[in-house]
Amino acid sequence: MVTEQVKGGLAPRPGFEPHSITVIGREWRDRQAGNTYHSITILVNGHFVGPTREHGETMSYGGDSMYEESAAEWLEKEGYIQRVRYSSGGKQTLWRYCEEHGITYYRTSVPVSRRKDL
Repeated sequence: MVTEQVKGGLAPRPGFEPHSITVIGREWRDRQAGNTYHSITILVNGHFVGPTREHGETMSYGGDSMYEESAAEWLEKEGYIQRVRYSSGGKQTLWRYCEEHGITYYRTSVPVSRRKDL
């Protein structure tokens, strides 16, 4: 694996090519306010890469598959992937990026009952 150890995980070195990306989402629904929040864990080539509390990213607003978009944004920001930007302003989805680059993509989402479990 062509990465280097950094605080909170691994960072890609120039020329790094992921072979697999795993995204684990946790979803919590705030019943009082009616909002849904999520947090993510990301593995690249079977190794934890982030995000961590040191990154300041513990939970984000949004349910359903928003955890995948949060993961894609994080991976792009950290230099693991470079998604296509469409003329409409949107970005390529993570599953499409992986499909086009021959990367095995796994994703799962787990509902949690308490905010502290995010």
